[in-house]
Amino acid sequence: MTRLAIADLTDYSVIVVGANGVVSYDLTGRKITGARVVLEHVLRSWLGPSVCAPDRGFDVTSLENGDFSPNDLATIRKLLTDAAMSVDYVLTAAVSVSYFARTLTATGAITLVDGRTYALEVPIGEVGAAIRAQLARAA
Repeated sequence: MTRLAIADLTDYSVIVVGANGVVSYDLTGRKITGARVVLEHVLRSWLGPSVCAPDRGFDVTSLENGDFSPNDLATIRKLLTDAAMSVDYVLTAAVSVSYFARTLTATGAITLVDGRTYALEVPIGEVGAAIRAQLARAA
């Protein structure tokens, strides 16, 4: 089977980022293309298993209000790395996890099979705090 080039990928976004940065799922009808398709799939894998792939992904939102040891952070980093690497077109995922001022932040440098690297960041704060996702342009 021949794989499509990243530039030829198309999908419809189900990720809605509100004016305050809160991420939610909804049927947007907004067509996305190229690397954005892959990066949204990585973000979805970080926000929990999907109906289509219930055995893949890690629900980072379940970690709100947690208190984390260094071993916990290492385990979370591994789970998020594995989730990102399970997404088609991801070549490497360098993920770091930090915990400061009651906010857990997962940051990834996601390199796609075309060699371009993209930043992805998801901070999880206390109850009521926004989950913010940044799908940055390639480095």
